[in-house]
Amino acid sequence: MPARPTTWTWTRSPGGSAPRAVYDALPDGDRWEFVGSVERNADTSSVMSRETKTSRTGELNLDLTTRLDAGIPNIYTLEADVEDVSRQHIANRASITVHPADWYIGVRRPNYFLDQKAGLKTELIAVSPSGEVVPGVPIEITLTQVQWNSVRRAEGNGLYTWETEKKLVPAGSWTIASGRSPVAFEAPLPNGGYFELQATARQDSGRYAVTTSSFYALGAGYTAWERLDHNRIQLVADKARYKPGDTARIM
Repeated sequence: MPARPTTWTWTRSPGGSAPRAVYDALPDGDRWEFVGSVERNADTSSVMSRETKTSRTGELNLDLTTRLDAGIPNIYTLEADVEDVSRQHIANRASITVHPADWYIGVRRPNYFLDQKAGLKTELIAVSPSGEVVPGVPIEITLTQVQWNSVRRAEGNGLYTWETEKKLVPAGSWTIASGRSPVAFEAPLPNGGYFELQATARQDSGRYAVTTSSFYALGAGYTAWERLDHNRIQLVADKARYKPGDTARIM
């Protein structure tokens, strides 16, 4: 349809995990974390949107941008709507996944509840989107304890509400290189509480891949938890899935 009104939108949404081939590269891939729980806006956001017309040959060539420093996979979707001569509309969409880097960083998922005195013991690996293990990739590791500072604020008429601020306390940083097989990594835990382990690998182009895993350390030390304005109690299980006969640990 030559020279017809066209509307198109280019949107981006975060991908929740690595491709299936990445997990299949490991014999126990379901026990590994790739990407993980990275803080990001989970809502789909519009990157570009235009109203234009098709060319004389009925084509429309687009130069679409993607984010270089996303750190995680992003799913980009192109939606287009064309109005024909009878003013009827024809629409379609197509999506592609843009990988954050030439590899994904894997962290063997630690037990959700760890003994603080025993410390953290895990393994790391770099795997390409096609499922090839990539040795020699420098991996930056940071360990952070998450605490919450809460204060009671007066609302008036004898009513109070909790105001909670999230506090990130650095607990260590290291750099290792990936190998042809998983590389062991151990770190001490300064005290009990909630921790996040983040593994990042960067390319010279500015692209990078990050994986975040979290766990609770059971042990000595004061931990400030998030305070809310209700009396509900959050229960946390030590695993996401259980088999018949398994024993669950609940905190």
